[in-house]
Amino acid sequence: MQSFLVLEDVDSLLLSVWKLFHYSSQKYVIFMDAQKAYGMKNLKIVRAAATRWLSHGHACRRLIERFVQVLDSLDEMIDRRHDPEIEGIRNMLCSKSTFAGILILCDLLEPVIVFSNYLQGASIDF
Repeated sequence: MQSFLVLEDVDSLLLSVWKLFHYSSQKYVIFMDAQKAYGMKNLKIVRAAATRWLSHGHACRRLIERFVQVLDSLDEMIDRRHDPEIEGIRNMLCSKSTFAGILILCDLLEPVIVFSNYLQGASIDF
């Protein structure tokens, strides 16, 4: 991963967004309200585990599914209190290379997740 800086940025972003909503009930409520405002089912941000690349696939997919709601939540947090950390997360999320990395990683990992689920299924007999 160290050879590809965009992967480090994606990994850092996924963890930062998860931590932001996971460790603050106020920020979590803002995110839930943003989803509700769009008439969407409330979903949590998925944690990307450093050693589990399949979790990165799930985390990327969720971030893509709730991209607008995450941005709206970050904007509301910035409006309430100008926090440089939140502004940094928003800037990284809006970075073309980081967002492209998320999309590409999601597409690359999707078939691996499907194959992994197949191998773990009850119908497999080695």
